[in-house]
Amino acid sequence: MMGRFFSIFGLLFLSSQFILAQSTHRIREGESLWTIARQYGLTINELKEANKLESDVIWEGRTLRIPAPRPEPVPEPAPVEIPPLRPEPDFIPLGKPIPVDPIPAPTPAPRAAPRRATYANGGKEAVLRLQVTLDRAGFGPGVIDGKEGYFTLTALQLCRTWNPSALAQSVEPLQEISYQSSWERYLDRSLPGTEDTPDFTALSENQRPLKYYRMAELLAERFHCKIELLEALNPTLDLENLPHGETLLVPNVTAFEIENYLSPIGVGQWSGLVGHGKGERWLEVAKDDKFLYLWENERVVRAFPITINAAETPPGVRTLGHITPGPPYERRKTGYDLLPGPNSPVGVIWAPLGDGYGIHGTSNPDSIGRSVSSGCIRLANWDVVRLAGLIRKGQQVRITGR
Repeated sequence: MMGRFFSIFGLLFLSSQFILAQSTHRIREGESLWTIARQYGLTINELKEANKLESDVIWEGRTLRIPAPRPEPVPEPAPVEIPPLRPEPDFIPLGKPIPVDPIPAPTPAPRAAPRRATYANGGKEAVLRLQVTLDRAGFGPGVIDGKEGYFTLTALQLCRTWNPSALAQSVEPLQEISYQSSWERYLDRSLPGTEDTPDFTALSENQRPLKYYRMAELLAERFHCKIELLEALNPTLDLENLPHGETLLVPNVTAFEIENYLSPIGVGQWSGLVGHGKGERWLEVAKDDKFLYLWENERVVRAFPITINAAETPPGVRTLGHITPGPPYERRKTGYDLLPGPNSPVGVIWAPLGDGYGIHGTSNPDSIGRSVSSGCIRLANWDVVRLAGLIRKGQQVRITGR
């Protein structure tokens, strides 16, 4: 098995006074370029240059060459300005005030501008960078939250196997975006229920589009992450009362732009973004792995976490039907009759497999892999729209596992 992946942001902190005379260092478990460079009083770039490293990835057990730290230049002392002497009279008459130069009022120190959080807190920064890298490479880590879990580790192994060059790229984990007030057209704060548990019975009765309950939910889904992560990245902002153009810090992923798939009134948007993938591709739904794999030329080119009801979804080969953006939802068993929307039980995409089965989105991305689906294959909305752009009607879907 390949050595463990370590990001430049490790958790271990060692003193920079430790054995500076050493010329080599053997990488131990838990170490990263950042901790090793700090240990020897070096920068990461100096350490990479000395060892001809092209990326921040290092492997446990490898020996690194430690260059001698460069001495810090001693700054030249600033010249001392001596003000010219003021001419004084030969004597000062009695009773006259002694002339004294006025003391200038102190200049107030400029106030430092408040800095937005950068989430640079050790291990979470490393995992956040990894999750963003995997998401951008098309090997979904699940909801981006800065935590190392099953989907992140599985996606890492898949990416190592099928697209290792993606892991060698230096990816900034965060990006700044400008808030657009037009996104508020996809909110309905008066919907029955909550974002975690929509009241589908009441929503079936009042026939309202299943929009987002609040802006934090929309932003989290747009940038593939947890609401708690957005709040940590933007601690001074009220996500429910943002002015147009406000700058936010978010994961550096391709945004899920719901406006490309659904109108604000709940009508599916037909475009070239859905159902036009290459014909030679096929899908594998791996029930045991809880992943959906997109195969092309005997290689996995994409992989996304899924929820599937293993008992109700029989193994075998099925064929993709016509892929639909913004699907309505109707189920006789529950009596639900719901308009489209991101909080629909089937999310924003429906790809039928016959006999009532299908591949679709979800109203709750946190539930992926952690609950069952009613016989279907469920993905996060941001993953299912990416998948919908890579597949087409008539392709095979092989359901494997127990």
